[in-house]
Order: sequence, then C-alpha cells, then structure tokens
Amino acid sequence: MRFSEFIKDKILICLLHLLCMILLMGFFYITGYNRNAAALIFIFWWIILGIWIVTGYYRRKKYFDRAEHILENVDQRYLLGELLPASPYLEDRIYRGQNLFLLRQFASKLKTMRFTMGTLTVLFMVAFLGCSVALMFTDWQNQVLEMKFPFDVQVNSQNPEYDFAKELDIVGEEAGVKDSCVYRIYENHTNTMNTWLYTHLRYFGDEYRREEGTPDEKKIRKGSDDDAYCRYDTYMGLSDYNHLRKMLGYSTETLEKNEYILQMKQRVYKEIGDFTDDGKLQDLGETLTCRKICTESFSQDGHNGGDYIIVVPDERIQQMTPYYSELAVSVKKKVPDNLQNKLDNLSDKHDYAGHTYMEEDDDNVCYGTDTIVTYAAVNLVRENASAEVRYMMSCITFPCMYIGLVFLCIALTVLSVQQLSDSAKYRFRYQVISKIGLGRREIQQTVFRQLFGYYLCPAILSAVISGIIAVYMGAGFNFYTGVSTPVLQYFAISFALFFGVYVVYFGATYVGFIRNIEE
Repeated sequence: MRFSEFIKDKILICLLHLLCMILLMGFFYITGYNRNAAALIFIFWWIILGIWIVTGYYRRKKYFDRAEHILENVDQRYLLGELLPASPYLEDRIYRGQNLFLLRQFASKLKTMRFTMGTLTVLFMVAFLGCSVALMFTDWQNQVLEMKFPFDVQVNSQNPEYDFAKELDIVGEEAGVKDSCVYRIYENHTNTMNTWLYTHLRYFGDEYRREEGTPDEKKIRKGSDDDAYCRYDTYMGLSDYNHLRKMLGYSTETLEKNEYILQMKQRVYKEIGDFTDDGKLQDLGETLTCRKICTESFSQDGHNGGDYIIVVPDERIQQMTPYYSELAVSVKKKVPDNLQNKLDNLSDKHDYAGHTYMEEDDDNVCYGTDTIVTYAAVNLVRENASAEVRYMMSCITFPCMYIGLVFLCIALTVLSVQQLSDSAKYRFRYQVISKIGLGRREIQQTVFRQLFGYYLCPAILSAVISGIIAVYMGAGFNFYTGVSTPVLQYFAISFALFFGVYVVYFGATYVGFIRNIEE
C-alpha cells in the first residue's frame, strides 16, 4: 500500500481537521487571542496530526503486507478471512467469520428492495407515532380530566343577580343537594393581571406587545379572539372562596385587609412561576400584596375565572362590581345521565352539541388558555361531562392505536413473507457454506444475524425519526394541556409494544426460515 493511497483514504479526516483549524483561527481572531500563542497551538496540532497519520500508515502497511503474504501462500483463498492476522480496527473484522457473507447478502437485498424498505420505514413511523398520540390523550384523561370538573354540578350565569332557583330545584329532585354555594365573581375596572398574562404567556406570543416590547393596551382592552380572559380582572370574596374549598375538601385560608390570594391553574403556574412582584394589583388606590398562590383544581375554564381568580377579603369585595354569578353543588347520590341536558333545557340558547352557550360578545365571558383538549359549558355536571369527554377521547385514541397496530403488522408481515419466499434461494448458499466447514449451529447463528439485520434496518431508522417527532409532540402536548408525564415515556411505551410484536414475528420467521433451508 502506497502512502498516497492511504492519504486518499484519510482525506475526509484531514479536511475535517483543516476546517476545525479555520474555525478556531476565526475564534481566536474575534476574541483577540495572542497571535504567538495561537501559532504555537496550530504548530503542535499539525505535528500531532502528522505523527498520527505516519504511524497509522505504517501500521496499516504492515498489516496488509502480512495479509498479502498469507494470500500468496494459501491455495484455498476463500479461507483468507480465517487466516488474517488479528487487528484492532473494526473495518478489518468484516473479513472474519461469516461477516462478509452477511454483508453481501444484506447489500444485495437493499439494492433490490430500496422502495420496499422505504415504505416499511414509513409504516413503522406511523405505527410509532399513532401509538404515542393515543398514549398522550390517554394520560390526559387519567391526569387532567378529573381536575377539569372538581364540583359535582356547576352552573354559570352572565346575569350577576341570578339566584339559580330553577337549577337547584332540578338538581335536588334528580340527585339531592348535599351542599351548595351561590356566589358572584367581581371586577373593579382594572386589568393588571390580564395585561401581564397577555404579554407573558407563550400561548399569546407577541400578539399583545408593541415592537418595543411594551403592552398594547388597545388590543388588550379588546381581548383575545378566543375569549381567553374577561375584559377586566376577575375577583372573588374570601368567604365564598373558603366555602368552595370546604366543598372540595381543601383547607380554608385567611387574609389581611390589603392581601390577596391568587388561585390559578397549575399548568399556567408551571410556565410563569410567581410573577406577583412584577404585576402590582391596585384597588381604590391601594396596592395589594399577594399572600400566596394556590394551584389546586378549581374549575377555571370560565366559571371561577379563566386560568385564574383573585381572592380578596369580603370587606374589599363589597366595594367591587358584580361581574357574573355562579352556582356550585355537591350532590347526595349518583347523578342521572341526563341531568346536564335537563339544566341545558332551561335555556333556549344551544350549540351544535345541545349545550347552553355563553354570549361571547359580552365582556364577562372567558374560557382560559387551554388548547388541544378544551371543554367549556354553562352547565357542568361532572359525571355527564366526563363521560362525554371520554367518549370524544376514545374517538381519537382508538383509531390512533388501531392504525398503529395495523401498520406495524403489515410492515412486519411484508418483512416475514419476503424472507420466507427467498428461503429457497438462500438454501443453496447455506448448503455451500455448510460444505466448506460451517456446522449446523453456526449456520443457525448466521441466519439469526441475517434476519436480525434485515428486520432492524427499517425499524431503527423509523424509531430514530419517529422518536424525535414523538418527543417534540409530547413536550408541546404536556406544555399546553398540563399533563406531567415525561415526554420520552410516550415513545418508550410505544417502542416496548412494538418490540413485543416484533419478537413474535421475528421468532416465527426465524423458525420458518431454518425449516426451509434444512429441507
């Protein structure tokens, strides 16, 4: 082997070193690094690189000279792979054992089945992603759905003076009233909290900021197109708040005159943390201090505010303006399946699903910033709404899981049928290597490695691509829905399910292949 041939083989590595040197030189120039010190670094770099190239050349030349000597003195040249001297380089191991035979088989198969392999890769990707999406929505049901509807029954009215007498009669007749609370949500013609959320939540981006980064008050007063928040900040009295907390089994709270409690969704709190020092709340010219932030489930998709509610002492809430009214009920017995429908029938305003809807033109309507999966209604009956949402979720999770499983089985079936149909052609090849000394056990090991490589090729590529996509999707899903599952878990479970089906198909193909070549 000539030195020029060795350099030609290492040309990419040499170019990589040259590129790194140029980048380092640019870095030194930008940072004002001492020129003499930089020159010394490059000199030693070139010396070390030269020594590595020269020693590598002599080691490889010595190895190939020995291999050439062996080749010249052996009659059965096909045994070269068994006679080659030991080498620390992985590239030399392809000549040992059955590696060269397997590589030739695999290369031939890829050359003739490139389109098939590409199609199988796509099928595997769809299978992985379909299963991952199904697991995302399943976790949403298990973790978030129960927090969406903490009260047995909750009813909203845009009329702040409404007394909910009719609703209480219906609930009492159908399920019995264990405890109830009729209360008001208030406003004081300020929007400090809304302004901060509009300009800092990732959900809104830069929509409510001017180019210089300051809040766009005109847009904020107009509000979001999807009614995320009411026009003004939403407040609740401490006594009503504690009554609701008792109904939910939470501990009660206390407040001083100029203190407030910020009750908000855990998802929003995870994103922005404690921001109360940045947005100072004002009421009647007095600055309010945040005593604490609570993140328990509190029905904040339009009932107890959108994403948040500000709790203040009763003497302060009495000076504010009622915004809208609410009813929360704890029932004595299991609610009937049609209770929510009966409450909806009290109004003549119904959406496409038959539920009562809010007048979105009013400034006291809000739904919060939940995305991907949302459910907001005037009348909420936990058992009825949960069943409806679970039914909608099953319309997503079942098709995704089913499609993923079907595509996986199709891809593995194609792989299995292709290998078994070619087993007659491979029979002759394995008979040849059997005659030159390979035993039955070694042939079975070679078959195992051949099938494993053939199955692994489309699966590993699709796993890498779909894994990246699934992690990205999972991170976005968790962020916008509040699910706390580790983002890698969705893909990991999908991969585990895939591996189980993979082992079954691989085992069946291996047994059939061995049987065919031994007949």
